[in-house]
Amino acid sequence: MKLRLLGCRIVVAVICVMGFVQNAEAGKPKYFQVAELTAKGGAKEVKLNKVKEASWLMIHAIEGNVVINTIVLREGTKKTPIKVVTKLAKGKKKEVSLSGRRSLTGLRISDSGGGKYRIYLKK
Repeated sequence: MKLRLLGCRIVVAVICVMGFVQNAEAGKPKYFQVAELTAKGGAKEVKLNKVKEASWLMIHAIEGNVVINTIVLREGTKKTPIKVVTKLAKGKKKEVSLSGRRSLTGLRISDSGGGKYRIYLKK
């Protein structure tokens, strides 16, 4: 009897902990896609149709190899270059800190490699 009661308490505790973890994850900011590009070399402009608040950027290679050299953050007339210098194979991702929350109006991405990739932002 005591063993059965203990088992029930453990089950209830596990369910409570799982609910807490799910609620904590629900409040976390998630990445949202802002562009899908082909790394043909040179620089690409990504204009954001409205100001996007972000503190993280993620690059996800979805086809072939992608080399990202520099990303310039545009905040109105202010430009902040971030050296990334990374090579990604298909399926690989790279997260880049934007050193605090920024109000982005666009991005300028210097790339090469020939593959396709997606750009995501997160608050």
